[in-house]
Amino acid sequence: MQKPDSLIFDMDGTLWDAVDTYAYSWNEVFREKGIDKTITRDTLAGMVGWEGKKVIEVLMPEFEHDKRVEIYSTVNDKRHNLIREKGGILYPGVKDGLKQLAEKYPLFILSNCAKGIIRQFIDWAGIDDLIKDELAHGVNFMPKNHNIKLLMDKHGLQQSVYIGDTA
Repeated sequence: MQKPDSLIFDMDGTLWDAVDTYAYSWNEVFREKGIDKTITRDTLAGMVGWEGKKVIEVLMPEFEHDKRVEIYSTVNDKRHNLIREKGGILYPGVKDGLKQLAEKYPLFILSNCAKGIIRQFIDWAGIDDLIKDELAHGVNFMPKNHNIKLLMDKHGLQQSVYIGDTA
């Protein structure tokens, strides 16, 4: 294997744990909309890394697709504010590790999250100076393999290594 020319990190489950904040955002929206439903940490933890379309099908099977999308959009709006306030748990050594790696490689973040969430994470974690670019599933609703290729093409990368908690 050739030496990598860049590192592309998954976010949720790899760099941090924000499941409690994510669950809180769901439950706040359900409460505000008068929906008698509670999402637990355990339920969401098993869905980390899933695309939003699959998450909303599993979490809200009782609603039609358009209603699911509407609720999910509201959850994501709420999540933007909550990440600033509540954040998550940055895994031990992540910030120092990224600093060391950024000395040798351009670093990127790619996730199956909603548009804007990666930026919220980068700002919350204080790692903006370490990350060259990011791409969220919510930008184009394409799978990770497609978005990895987009990042590689955009930045002229040949030997990227993807680092994540799922294949």
